[in-house]
Formats: sequence, C-alpha cells, structure tokens
Amino acid sequence: MVGTAKFSKNNNTLTVLFLSALAIGIALRLYQFTGQILIDDEWHAVYQLIEQHRPMEIFLSFGVYDYCIPLTLLYWLETSWFGLSEFGMRWPMLLCGSAALILFPLYIWGALGARYAILFAFLLAISPVLVLYSRIARPYALTVLLVYLAHYAFDRYCNSSARRPLTGALYGTSAILATWMHLVAGPMVVAPLLYQCGSLFLNTPADRNVRIRLLLQLGLPTVLGMALLVGPPLMANVSAIAGKSGVDSPSLQTVVGALHWWAGSGSTAVVVLTVLLAAFGFPTLWRRLPLVRTIAFGLLLTLLTLLLMRPAWIQNPITFGRYLLPVIPLLLLSVAAGTVRLADFANHASLVISRFLISAILAFPVLSMAAQSPLREIFFYPNSNIANPFFYFDFRPEHNPLPKQFDRYAPLSSFWSQLRVLEPGSIRIAAAPFYFESYSWDAPRWERISRQHIVPAYLSGLCVVPHLSELPHDVRFKFHNVVFVSDDADLALKKIDMITFRKPFMVTKDNGTKIIIGDDTRQCESALRNRFGLPIYEDEKLVVFAAYNHIDQNNDK
Repeated sequence: MVGTAKFSKNNNTLTVLFLSALAIGIALRLYQFTGQILIDDEWHAVYQLIEQHRPMEIFLSFGVYDYCIPLTLLYWLETSWFGLSEFGMRWPMLLCGSAALILFPLYIWGALGARYAILFAFLLAISPVLVLYSRIARPYALTVLLVYLAHYAFDRYCNSSARRPLTGALYGTSAILATWMHLVAGPMVVAPLLYQCGSLFLNTPADRNVRIRLLLQLGLPTVLGMALLVGPPLMANVSAIAGKSGVDSPSLQTVVGALHWWAGSGSTAVVVLTVLLAAFGFPTLWRRLPLVRTIAFGLLLTLLTLLLMRPAWIQNPITFGRYLLPVIPLLLLSVAAGTVRLADFANHASLVISRFLISAILAFPVLSMAAQSPLREIFFYPNSNIANPFFYFDFRPEHNPLPKQFDRYAPLSSFWSQLRVLEPGSIRIAAAPFYFESYSWDAPRWERISRQHIVPAYLSGLCVVPHLSELPHDVRFKFHNVVFVSDDADLALKKIDMITFRKPFMVTKDNGTKIIIGDDTRQCESALRNRFGLPIYEDEKLVVFAAYNHIDQNNDK
C-alpha cells in the first residue's frame, strides 16, 4: 500500500509538471494574440486577395512574392465567406504550434519516459522561435508539425507489427501538405523513404522484398500527390524560382547566428550550454529512437539542398535558420536527453547526492534559457508588433540591424516618451503613414517607449489612392488592428484616441544616395489638419491630432 501511494504521488507530480509546461507554452502563444498587426511577409498572401485572383490563379502560381498556396486558398475562402481578419490569418499557425507543443512530448513520454517528456515540454514551451512562429501568418509552424507527423507515421508504418492503412495515409498526407506549404520541406519528408532505400542492402532477401513493397505503397501515392499539387505552380514559375536561386550563400557567421536563433538566446553561454547538452544527449536518441535517424537525415538533405540552390537572403541567420526550422525540436529533445543523462551520471557517481541537486541539474537548462530569453524583452505590454522582425531578426543585439537602422536614420519625437507617464495601454494611437515592410515601420520603437497601443492609420480615402501598404476599405477585409482615418465610424469602433503623422524626412544611405521617406504622403498633413483641426502636439518630426474631439463634434451634429 505504501509503495502504491508513493507511486501515485510521484505520478501526480509528474502530471502536474507536464501540464504546467503545456500551460506556460500555450499562454505564451496566446499573449496579446488578437492585438497584433500584419507585417512583412504576412502580406504576401493578402496581395493575391487584394488583386482578386481566382482560386485557380492562386493554385497555379507562387507569385512574385512566395506566398503559401494552401494558406492563401484558405484566406480566399475566409474573405469570400465572412471577411478576412488578423485572427483568421493566424489561427492555423496557433493551432499547429499548440498541437506540436502537446503531441511531441506525449510521444516522448511513451518512447523514453516522463523525465525526458517533461523537460522537452518545458523547452518547447519557452522556445522563442517556436512561440513566435506559432503567432505569424506564415506556414513554418504548420510545416514543423507536418514534418514530424510524417516521420512518426512512416516509422509506425514500417517498424510496427501492425501496419494500419491510416498510419500510411497520415505519412502521405503530412508529406504532401508540408511540401505544398513550403517547398523547402520536401527533402525533410522524403528523407524516411530515401533512408529506408539505403538500408535495404542490410536486409535479407526476404525482408528486402517486404521493405520494397512497403516503400512502394507509401512512396508512389506520396510522390504522385506532390506532383499534382506542387508540379503545376513549379512548372509555371520556373524562371521566377531560378531567379531567386544561386544568389547568396551562408557563411560561418550565418551558422553562429542560426545557433543563437535556434537556441533562442543572444547569450553565448546559453548557446554553448545548449550545444554541449545536445551533443551529450543525441547518442541516446540515435540509439533508442529510429525516428531521430530519419529526421537527422532529412535535416542533412535540406542543408545540402540549400547549399546547392543558394536561395536569396540565406546569408542572414534568420533565413538560414527558418529554412531549417525543424532542427529546433530535435535540438531541444537532445538537450533534454543530455540533461537526463547528466543527472543519471551524477546520481550514479555519488550515492550521497541529494534529490534536490538532481532536480537542480534537471531544471538548470530550462531556467537558464528562460532567464536569457528574448521573450522577456519582446512581451512587454502593450506590444502590437510581436510579429515584427525588429525583435527577432537576430537575438544578438549587436547583430540585429533593424533597431540600429531606426536609431541611426529615423527621427524620434519626444512625444513618445511623454506618454510613458500614463498608465500602459490606456490610450490607442493610429500612426501614419504605415509601411508593411518592417524596415520602414518604426512603431515597435514608439510602442516600447510610450507603452501605449499603436496601430496603422490608413490614409486612403482621405489623401492618397489605395497603395501597397493599405487594405481596401470593403467587406472582404475585417482587420481589427488598423483604422481608416477617413471613416468616423471606424475611428469610433477601434476606440482611437489620437492620430499621429510622421513628417517626411531625408535619409542618406551608406552609398551616399539620398531618399525622402514619406514623400508619397506629404500632402496628407494638410488633409489631416483640415479634417481634425488644430493638433494637440507638434514638433519638427511629428504632428498629433485628437481623434476623440473630432468624433464627439460629429456626433453632436
């Protein structure tokens, strides 16, 4: 009875720890989720909808910008049925990112045990990159889940005594969807097939024939499905894809930056700890989990493909790291395995080592990563720009060009620091002009200084024709975190208190070229003055209008 009670107590503790890790991870993925603006590559799919491309046009092209075809088709449906919103664009990533957080550790619990699973769950939960890409309207969180599902299903189908058709279908479906979502996932999902083909020579003739039949059963439908979905847009965009290949190459600094990115820290000490523990734990995984061998092989194939294709921007750690995003779960699982192995080694080396010290060893990697996590600097309140690479282009501050660029070139009004005396998040500001490129949208800096909500102010309908960085003002788009300053009802609905307009300014590039930022909206300052009256604040950099006074006056009329 005593032994049973002790087992039950330990089991309950493990369950609580596991659920706590999941709760932390889901809370981080949900934090301010509905208050985020659309930025950078998230606009790629939106342009197809603005230009009113039909589903077949979307299906047959990757576009000038590499939009995700299946996600864009989903957005087309949402636009047609009930209007597209920020949540409507991001919910698939949130769902898949949360599913990976739950499913991956559950698999490890059954395969390796509770300690591995709990540590793995905590590391997944607080991984900055996995958290951020679960919140961004790009397919990377989906492909990570689909890649691992494909490897899991392949392993179950080929190495289990009960080969169920549903398991084979899960592999084929996951592999096809992952490749359709993002072409770079292709080498990852065909890796199990190629790995098994290479191991055929190690089998007896009888086993080899069985294996060949299995590979044909899985491989032929999968390759056919990929050909049907990926083939047409590939054939239609050969020249565009070729033009983006053979452009850039990764360097040693790229790899170092990617290690920081995958480990989720700007701290060299944390990265070294991560690499050492992963190296210590990986042999255990290689020995005990066949799944790990095919995943590692898939990562190697992907790396070789990238080195051969040399896609544009791959010299940036964020681009290189993103193409190899599936490395993160394997890296974190290796860290968990290395930590468990180290704790066991310490326990066996000393009979008098206390349970507290064993627990400290197990908790140390999680606590170290949490203490040095960039999420501590990103998740301030309010922050409507968590998806902006301003915060995660490179987790090493000295290597992140975006904050440096704004500090160097963009004029900063003292208005933003004056707002800091107010309660955080107590006012909502619409800022104009808005640019969808992160290197032109300075709101992350303004929001961090002021601690107030800042959303894009659209000027179309007031002083400019619709342009690249603004959505049409119609029922197809129901974005909550933008406002049309020409529409009183929209200003009231979005509860806008102030409207700011940054005056045009000149920038001298490194090559000596001078450009004027905001020259295309210069005429809007007078239009805003005519519409909203005298500004409540103005300096040589910024002019600010009170939206609530204007709305109240119009309501009185």
